[in-house]
Amino acid sequence: MTHRVHETLQRIVPDSPLVFHRQGRSIRYTQALDQLKEACRHAGIRPISWHVLRHTFASELARLGVPLQNTKELLGHATITMTLRYAHLGPDTLKQSIAVLDHPKTVWATGGQPDPSTHMMEPSQPPDDDTKFRCM
Repeated sequence: MTHRVHETLQRIVPDSPLVFHRQGRSIRYTQALDQLKEACRHAGIRPISWHVLRHTFASELARLGVPLQNTKELLGHATITMTLRYAHLGPDTLKQSIAVLDHPKTVWATGGQPDPSTHMMEPSQPPDDDTKFRCM
């Protein structure tokens, strides 16, 4: 859980360690699912399940370049194979993976875009003595 999510939940449910509860007591999965579907309706989006949120979490981590081993641990998976089932990569992410060959100094955290603080050289340009590169 990110720090921002934790702070938000503390404001919403300050007196309980549970996010979904009824007067401080835990509720059944089906009741939590009903609340999630109601939140989707209120937000004007199609209903989703808790399981979809796990896939989204894994896919976002993969898209941002988080190592699969870290994602595996965060999801509590026993194997990387299971994590790969969750970490779906879209066509744009695959295109960014190939685009990194055009800009080898690209930092993945910039979403596949060259990092402006990193000196980018054209292949025909000779390196300066004080040129600094950031390696991945």
